[in-house]
Amino acid sequence: MPDLTDDARQQAIPAGQPCRRLDTRGQRCPYPVIELGRAWSELRHCPGRHAVLITADDPVAIIDIPAWCDIKSAQCTRLDDDSTSDIIFRVEFDGATES
Repeated sequence: MPDLTDDARQQAIPAGQPCRRLDTRGQRCPYPVIELGRAWSELRHCPGRHAVLITADDPVAIIDIPAWCDIKSAQCTRLDDDSTSDIIFRVEFDGATES
């Protein structure tokens, strides 16, 4: 993953919040979204707020990842600055509520 600016790094991994990292560089559509879906499937049953930091280099990810987030009601924030071919998104969603 490329070096993130200090500002982006703070957005990427806030204190106390679990974060899973997915590196899907070299994978083409639909595989970055499939990997994100797998992470979501594993984490959505766990209580709390979850974050996935996904790095891709397929230009279609710019469309696919936010569209997937809309379908799943997940928050999607793009973190890259267009200075590299890497596309970086932070995807946040709530897991199961504690009983």
